[in-house]
Amino acid sequence: MSKLSLLSRIFVLVSPFFLPWWAVLVLALAALFFYEPYYDILALGLICDVLYSSTHSFFGLYGFTLISGVLLIIVGQIKKRLIMY
Repeated sequence: MSKLSLLSRIFVLVSPFFLPWWAVLVLALAALFFYEPYYDILALGLICDVLYSSTHSFFGLYGFTLISGVLLIIVGQIKKRLIMY
């Protein structure tokens, strides 16, 4: 793993502490497309659940984690079907 890859993964995992939720979502989606198996998004979902979730939300306490897992699967399937030249 290169230094740039490591620094960008650390930045994405630390971003929920300093950025609003929508900026974290954009960073996570970009990281999903740039890195092949980006399993760090599940840890990002747990961090966001701890920081932003409430028991009164639609998905409950683990909403961000569920959404990040679904995004991991969907983006993985989309990346398989994309033709990159």
